[in-house]
Amino acid sequence: MKNRFFIFSLWLVANVALYSNDLDLGDIDLAAAEHVGVLPVTNDVLSKENDIVVNAKTGEPYTGVVYRVGAGGGFIREKVINGIGFGIIERINQSGKVTMRAFQENGTLTGYYRLYDESGQNLVEEGYYADGAKNGLWVFWYPNGNRKAVIEYSKGKKDGISLRYNPAGLLEEKSIFEDGLEVNSDDK
Repeated sequence: MKNRFFIFSLWLVANVALYSNDLDLGDIDLAAAEHVGVLPVTNDVLSKENDIVVNAKTGEPYTGVVYRVGAGGGFIREKVINGIGFGIIERINQSGKVTMRAFQENGTLTGYYRLYDESGQNLVEEGYYADGAKNGLWVFWYPNGNRKAVIEYSKGKKDGISLRYNPAGLLEEKSIFEDGLEVNSDDK
């Protein structure tokens, strides 16, 4: 009965704050949930086989929202369809703050990616994934909010202009990369 109440409480909190960076976990003890491994919204016991989330009782692929205990505490919340991750995936720290928000398709990061500091308020990095690899323009920030770097990626490798800034926000270095290799650098 306690386990069902815990799962229901987690489900309720998650659904109330689905799009908020401020998730109040209240009295939920995430450490006590570690033995579960995968925490579903329902009372089904889930397992992961060949990267597919399945109902451990029936062996059928699961559709719904799952919660996994994350490294260092907190948890990962993701939507799965037929056992495969699809849609928004979030990492939530022990304080209940969203520290990562991304989009996945068929279990692979595809689309936007945002990493926040532990307060959940300040962006640390932001960019896009294509087929699980960094792609396009990525921006990184210092804790003071100033830009740290702007880097172009293609298929997970630096490709194009890379700009590095000092903590005061002044440009320090401009480099050009091709297929992950630096071909030109202009230190300021």
